[in-house]
Amino acid sequence: MHKFKQIITYRLLLITFILSYFIQSTYVITECSAVPYQEGVLLVGIKKTKKGLNLSSLYQPKEVIQTNEISIIKINLLPGEDINTKIKELQTQKGVLFVQPNYKYELKAVPADPLYSEQWYLNNTGQGGGKIGADIKAQNAWDITTGDTTVRIAVLDCGIDTSANDYVSYVSGFDFVDSDNSSTISAGNGTDDDDDGFIDENLHHGTAIASIIGAKGNNSTGLCGIIWNAQIFDIRVFNDDGMSYSDSIACAIRYAVDTNAKVLNLSFGNDAGTYDNTVASAIDYALSKNVILVAAAGNGGGNTIDFPANYSSVIAVGASDRNDLRCAFSDIGPELDIVAPGVDIISYKVGGGTQDQDGTSFSTAMVSAAAGLLYYLNNTLTPSRILTILKNTADDLLPAGIDIYTGAGRLNLYRALKYLSINATTSITSVNYPNPLDFRTYTYTTIESDAITQGALIKLYDIKGREVYTIPSSDIDGTDGKAVWRGINFSNERVSAGIYPYHIKGSRGEAKGFVVVVK
Repeated sequence: MHKFKQIITYRLLLITFILSYFIQSTYVITECSAVPYQEGVLLVGIKKTKKGLNLSSLYQPKEVIQTNEISIIKINLLPGEDINTKIKELQTQKGVLFVQPNYKYELKAVPADPLYSEQWYLNNTGQGGGKIGADIKAQNAWDITTGDTTVRIAVLDCGIDTSANDYVSYVSGFDFVDSDNSSTISAGNGTDDDDDGFIDENLHHGTAIASIIGAKGNNSTGLCGIIWNAQIFDIRVFNDDGMSYSDSIACAIRYAVDTNAKVLNLSFGNDAGTYDNTVASAIDYALSKNVILVAAAGNGGGNTIDFPANYSSVIAVGASDRNDLRCAFSDIGPELDIVAPGVDIISYKVGGGTQDQDGTSFSTAMVSAAAGLLYYLNNTLTPSRILTILKNTADDLLPAGIDIYTGAGRLNLYRALKYLSINATTSITSVNYPNPLDFRTYTYTTIESDAITQGALIKLYDIKGREVYTIPSSDIDGTDGKAVWRGINFSNERVSAGIYPYHIKGSRGEAKGFVVVVK
């Protein structure tokens, strides 16, 4: 018996060792390549249970962030040390999960000449030669909700200037560039510091993102944000040149999560789409706290989606134009989830006034706002559920179906909010029979619920939230709480096979359910 216990113990130890190996091996082994990074600096991820790195104090090791089970240490290489050699050396130490460079990140904006003064992306009437209706349907969506300041949306960017612009609720967060508690910025120096032909354009980026998400609405002043009542949480992580690094971004993500942000707008990326263990660890921490992350696909016009947009469970956003076509600069790839308008986007700028800009950054801001409104309507939604709703309710663009060019299609804010509102959890139940409705056997289905009263409104929708049919009063028996749907649409034609959610609104309350139709 004693020998049997020993065998079991050895096997458990072996299994534990194997699992430990595979858990550790899920991290990407890194070697420096052409991807831009900070010279002379490495980031080392170790298990929090370990004592630390076996390193001389000359390397100035400093813990920059902890995420779940990982502690990330920043070290400075000694003069003359080869970075790839040091990576390989450190990877052999016990307890080290990964070693990587401190990757460089860039904001995803393409400055454009400010020629337009209309927010066509909210309601496209054909202005500027665009296609009528090629917008996010914000005007209709506002009939459902305009949001609330209880939902905190973090803008991880280069800071926001609020001195001459209107935001309903602005919270100044930490400045990871200057290491202080004020992320608010003021106008630049009026010069082209980085010799790219544009003056102080990077300072405008965060201000533009914030105004697209949450400039005050319906106040007869300036622009109208997608969320009229947004709480914008300003976290400065990019310098005046629009640059940041892995350690700062990871710290900013952790900080945003720990200070109750519900949506993180990440309008930046590394152009090569290179996996970043340090930032990925912070993203995993955010996801474990049910925080929604929305990131820009990139502006290189290539076939690689930027990191972190290409990371699992991060919503990857590309750009569309006034005619519902993919913008040529918008990166493509299988990780792309959705697109939103990203050209000629008018927004506030530093020092006041407005400007037009292009880029997936601004498309990302629109999707972040959409995620914020969905969360406001139902704060139990997970990031994956919000992504599913956004994709299922998007307007499909060419080519048809989910594709690498436009993902699931262009954001339709109205349909997303409507889909959620008609599928909201209610206290009154409903049943319907037969279910599924098989036209080969049955000609109708009966819906039964306490919510069905005389004069009740019963609407059916397709899976994308589009209204299909309203059951007439002649097919509603309010006395017995029953209604009949004959499987037809507004044209009195039988609907296609599929799932059809219904929403009941009567004098005793509301209920929901769905009918499965087969042929």
